[in-house]
Amino acid sequence: MSLGRVLICDPMCVLPFGHNVPAMGYFRQLIQNNTKDVYAVCCKELSSDIAKAKCLTPFFRFYYSRYFPNIRTESTGKTSPSAGWFVDDEERLATEDALALLKEFDIGAKDTLFHPHVDFYGAVGLLNALEKWPRDRRPRLLLRFIGVMENASHTYRDPLEELIGRLRLAMKDGIEMSFSAETPLYADMLAEKLESIVTVTAYPEMSKPIPMREHGPFVFYCAGSARHDKGFMHLPEIFSAVRRRDPEMTIRFITQMLPAADLKHSMTTARALYALPGVEVQASAISSEEMITAYERSHAVLLPYDAATYRYRGSAVLMEAAFHGRPAITLEGTAFAGIARHYNLGVVVDSVPAMVDAIFEMAGTRRSVLAGRAAQARHRFHLDNTAAFQSWLKI
Repeated sequence: MSLGRVLICDPMCVLPFGHNVPAMGYFRQLIQNNTKDVYAVCCKELSSDIAKAKCLTPFFRFYYSRYFPNIRTESTGKTSPSAGWFVDDEERLATEDALALLKEFDIGAKDTLFHPHVDFYGAVGLLNALEKWPRDRRPRLLLRFIGVMENASHTYRDPLEELIGRLRLAMKDGIEMSFSAETPLYADMLAEKLESIVTVTAYPEMSKPIPMREHGPFVFYCAGSARHDKGFMHLPEIFSAVRRRDPEMTIRFITQMLPAADLKHSMTTARALYALPGVEVQASAISSEEMITAYERSHAVLLPYDAATYRYRGSAVLMEAAFHGRPAITLEGTAFAGIARHYNLGVVVDSVPAMVDAIFEMAGTRRSVLAGRAAQARHRFHLDNTAAFQSWLKI
């Protein structure tokens, strides 16, 4: 079954770092294997150089300046008569943009609009626009939930519940849509609320395996660690405990520093990291090339993520590590801990002290054995994930 024309839409594809920009490439490649008529539509505020280099189409204004005050967007401040009246400016902007997108691309019933990282205003704006779009020209919607920006609104008390309610009304109104989520826990929760099947999909294949270095110190990479919810505050405790048991520095670490806005509130932690021997501290934002180099130098990843924040959320770094062929050590309680355990993507522990013990156990394992386990885990994970995408996309 051909997908026809597909628009991959991500209003949160705006930052020069993080996973949204490269993810556009992963999803485009997945879909281009089945149809060549694919457009990747991003936020207007993304650097024009990056958008051009990645073949992205800047279109959406930015709806989340209250969360990212450094990113501003154009706004006339006037309500478009075609959009209607809304309780906040963000929903108005998103609805205007969605209507403009439908008209610009002359969207019809054979088209598919795919939101790989559902965000609250991007989704409600699209639903508002489709109410005004001719019924015989409504496209199919593919909505993939990751548990982040679905919750982003200062106007609505419970943005996710608001969005779910609107999705159910839209389905009753005849709009064809299909859902997926990044973790089984999130998919099952959404399935009950939406009263619809929700497929579990991670990222499509993000890279080929990277050979693991046989010699030298064992290096753990704390990729994307420059955030409190990713366990930044635990790092000095973990690293110093390892250093006390390993003064010869046969085990080493690569991590990132917090952004300047957060760093000023965590100077004690930052100084502790810089003071520890055998710890390489990178900038808070690094290029994809620098990240790949760090993976090439590393043997495993550490993910001391906050269980409450990641109750339903997945980890892009875990998926990244799996495709690169690097085992992970992570904490119990996150939604992705079950994925790591099921596919043997690494080790799941129940506390920070247990993570330290796991570090020594993993570092003491022959690297050829770790690489073999990682290859097997990658194979199982990739096979299931590809099948899930094919089923969900109805390829």
